[in-house]
Amino acid sequence: DALGWRGLAPWAVGLAFVAGILGWTFVEYWLHRWLFHLPPARSRFLREIQFVLHGYHHEFPDDPGRLVAPPVLSWPIAAVLAGLYVLAFGPWWTALYAGTCAGYLAYDWMHYYTHHGRPKNRIGKFMRRFHHLHHFAHAESRYGLSSPLWDVVFRSMQSEGERAGLPRRRDRAA
Repeated sequence: DALGWRGLAPWAVGLAFVAGILGWTFVEYWLHRWLFHLPPARSRFLREIQFVLHGYHHEFPDDPGRLVAPPVLSWPIAAVLAGLYVLAFGPWWTALYAGTCAGYLAYDWMHYYTHHGRPKNRIGKFMRRFHHLHHFAHAESRYGLSSPLWDVVFRSMQSEGERAGLPRRRDRAA
């Protein structure tokens, strides 16, 4: 069939979908930590690109117009991921990619919610605090947004400053 699921058991397609969601959490973490938080580039042009892609969000974290990735950023990432999935996963790629896209939508929703929502339950309150610590205290830690899973795995729940007992970024300026 057109989706490439012929011969795959429905439970396996469902499992691949869930694996795609988990895959998104890894992609999100990797992009945020290793691409969006690169040290400032040497050239002014590249620094401006860095600022447009992610720096603006850190300078103005509550701008409701910039809480989701703009198409100029998200579409190329989506295209590259689709290509990699086709090459790496054969007939499984569509179920995995559908899960990845669902994970991305959940990430965008969670990101908006952590900035503009008022969580009432423990998970929502934890995620809001987790993300706000990244924004307002230690930008060099807590890169996961839809999940802290990879921050736990890669030990980036705390910044070097936190581990050393240094004051928060806001307190250092005073």
